[in-house]
Amino acid sequence: MRAIFISYRRDDTEGHAGRLFEDLCDRFGKAAVFMDVAGIEPGRDFRRAIEQQVASCGVLLAVIGKNWLTVTDRDGKRRLDDPYDFVRLETASALKRDIPVIPVLVHDAAMPRAEQLPDDLKELAFRNSVELTHARWPSDVQLLINALLPHVDAAPRAPAPVPTPPPSPPAVGRHTPWLVAPLAVLALGGIGYVAWSRLAPTPAPPPSDAAFGSGRPIAVAPPASAPASAPAAVPASAPAPVMVAAAPASAPAPVTVIAKPSPAPKPVVMASRPSPSPAAGPLSAPAPAASPAPAPVAAPLPAASPVPTPAPAPSSEVLASRDPGSDLYGSAAVVAMVTRTIVIKPDTGYVNVTGGEVIRFNVGGKSFVWNFNGTRSSFDLGLIAPAGLLGRKVTAYVAPNPMYPKRS
Repeated sequence: MRAIFISYRRDDTEGHAGRLFEDLCDRFGKAAVFMDVAGIEPGRDFRRAIEQQVASCGVLLAVIGKNWLTVTDRDGKRRLDDPYDFVRLETASALKRDIPVIPVLVHDAAMPRAEQLPDDLKELAFRNSVELTHARWPSDVQLLINALLPHVDAAPRAPAPVPTPPPSPPAVGRHTPWLVAPLAVLALGGIGYVAWSRLAPTPAPPPSDAAFGSGRPIAVAPPASAPASAPAAVPASAPAPVMVAAAPASAPAPVTVIAKPSPAPKPVVMASRPSPSPAAGPLSAPAPAASPAPAPVAAPLPAASPVPTPAPAPSSEVLASRDPGSDLYGSAAVVAMVTRTIVIKPDTGYVNVTGGEVIRFNVGGKSFVWNFNGTRSSFDLGLIAPAGLLGRKVTAYVAPNPMYPKRS
């Protein structure tokens, strides 16, 4: 399997190389990307492991920073001049095997010239390079991924699931007579409902409250041919049915008209019927005396129910950061200085930050705040997190910020 080999120098581009490693793993899979820190198992000879990985890789990425050429050892000698320097061995082995070598320039680094390189690395000066910047990191990495596609055997991605069409209803034939009867019953029920809704009499609209609250009497007169003992009939045009109590023919009795109840109390209007006389015409209620209509009584409005106030969202408990014992990692900060919040989930293995950022890390219901104003380009967050909060290794890759000077 052709893989990607990332060659870098820890004292120069450790943070950039770690961030690039994670991005390439997300695209090609971890089996297709090799970096010595993450790929060599404990106890193995790293020289042999590097040689085997370079021999089997499809492309080598030489991550070059500002100090890639000038980094020195403890004796003050330039590391590239040492024939046993691992960065030199990795790059020279790939050039010797005619493996594509792509210089990856970070942190505004310049491409080295041939006269600045040892003899076995001089060909590197003529390889086309790719630049990765912090401001355009996603787009720059995508351009690099496009250049790597012809040289890498990436693990095939799972095909997108094909939507399954819904099953068609079973055909009705002679072998399924049990389906015909329910369908026929449903059809007949629907036809009957439509016929009933059209033929049913339309109920009369309810009488208006204005007819009952006007204060005028309602005249009730029975037909001339009706017997005196029969109750008076209500005219068809009346707004609502009324109850009429009939009196015996021998004595005049008052006719009681009961009006529709309303929210406010209304007076009961009585209509008298005179004694029967041959010369008298149809009975009618006497005209009432002119009196002012009772003023409508306004019903009290219901008290407005209190609007529930939403409870404030619970905030995470901010714990004090642990002092790593050195200002190389940065310094603790307060919540008021936070510029960004990062949530650490159970599957989080690394975080990418920029020098000078004040980050609030949320872990479950707790959090801590840290100012990345140190000089280390990568380290384990467990060194600064409160004891027992993380429970596993989470690497912080700190990218340099040209707008923020590092502390020396």
